[in-house]
Amino acid sequence: MRNGCGCERHCVTKFPLDLVKQSHLDCLECDMYCDEHVNHQHLLLFGCMNSLVHNQPETIQKGHKSHARIESRSTYMFRGVEVCRKFFAVVFGCGEKRLKNVKKRFLLDGVSPKQHGNVHQKSHSANFDKRLVARNFIQNFAENNALVMPGRLPNYKNPNLKLLPSSMTKKYVFSLYVSAAKQSDEAPLSWCLFRQVWADFCQNVVIQLPRSDLCAICQQNQMTVAKMRNLPEDTKLQLIKNCQDHLVLVQNERKHYSTVIEMCKKQPNCPIELGEHLVCSFTEICT
Repeated sequence: MRNGCGCERHCVTKFPLDLVKQSHLDCLECDMYCDEHVNHQHLLLFGCMNSLVHNQPETIQKGHKSHARIESRSTYMFRGVEVCRKFFAVVFGCGEKRLKNVKKRFLLDGVSPKQHGNVHQKSHSANFDKRLVARNFIQNFAENNALVMPGRLPNYKNPNLKLLPSSMTKKYVFSLYVSAAKQSDEAPLSWCLFRQVWADFCQNVVIQLPRSDLCAICQQNQMTVAKMRNLPEDTKLQLIKNCQDHLVLVQNERKHYSTVIEMCKKQPNCPIELGEHLVCSFTEICT
């Protein structure tokens, strides 16, 4: 309003600036819902509309003959002075869209208060107890099936992580949760809320990626290499050699595994077997 309201009346110049600001702030404080879900600012605007809106069946104008009214007309006033609609919206702390909606509501139902539209709708949000049950289920499942990190490792910033195998996806854990909830005659959370609970309250429970879900030897070699800074040179060389030998063995196993898969695609009854030793990267899943 520093540049004025833009009308021919120059409404801003008719009132002290402190009065305009105080009225604007007071009306903004009324923009709240009470215990009966009714907006107090709407009640204030309904009272104004009751005295400012002309919606009689016939027009009333001095010196003119009355005619049937086609549309309603509003005479906006502030402190007994006629003002424009833009200035009226500012001093009453509302936008022109809200002013238009309140006037439309007034013409339909009068000054009867209107409750919020979501009052009678059924709430679909889960209460605190259901979320707590889902959170406890995830933590208990991780306590029984996850691997606890043995101290701080370079690749993991959080030392309190609980690593679930890559075969146990969130969808799999959710299916177990739903089965447990049905057995106890309780309504389970939806899949979306279950993931939200996991992300908000179980950030330390992580499912390993297939590349990080290593076999026992790979995991042991990774931990050993990470801690061999203070070991003698001969011991370091031996540990590195053991890691390299294991990686070469893994590559041969994976090559043989891929060969068997390609031959089985061509011949369904292929007589070739994988052998006594399982492939390294699939040990955890197969067992």
